Amino acid sequence: MKASTGVGALLLALWLAVSGGGLGGGAAGGVAGSGSSAAAGSSGSGASASRSVRAKNRSQDGTARRLSRAGREVHRLDGDVRTDCGSVSYGRVRDFFVGTPCVGVGRASFEVREGGARVVVAVAAVEMPGTADAMGLKRLVDTYGTGNVRELRTPRGVRWTGRHYTSGRDDVTVVNAQAEPIGASAVAARLADAVARDAARS
Repeated sequence: MKASTGVGALLLALWLAVSGGGLGGGAAGGVAGSGSSAAAGSSGSGASASRSVRAKNRSQDGTARRLSRAGREVHRLDGDVRTDCGSVSYGRVRDFFVGTPCVGVGRASFEVREGGARVVVAVAAVEMPGTADAMGLKRLVDTYGTGNVRELRTPRGVRWTGRHYTSGRDDVTVVNAQAEPIGASAVAARLADAVARDAARS
């Protein structure tokens, strides 16, 4: 069992995990942000604690490198962190969190451009109390039609279909990413697959 951390530190780690914590400041790799804040949900007492989030290779530089590889241009659209996963989820995933509350969730959305193709990607990193809980959550979100953590800002005309989806688990942390093309083209669809894989990679 690893040393526990307070909720404030946990939320900061979750935010760093999903967004690169400050990509809007002009990180290397062609990343730019649109100025969203990391708004925490109800955090409870400072006595609340948990194992720290596994943020390996999901730091600012790592996230920027993955999403902006091969000359992609990346813009952060929005992001936040919460401790009540049920309030920011839907479908059977929301029901799961009612019975098995999470420790915290960090969400972020990005627009990625490559050549003439544009996609938007939503990323959610959820920390659960234990490994078995994380495994159960991953099984559920990987099942089509069961719901998910609610996506943040979505460009006009984009509908989340789940067709370009990837997830991963690192101990108690489950990360999932879903991308959608902006405009209908085979090139954008291929880019959406690649971006989802890169965003969810552990």
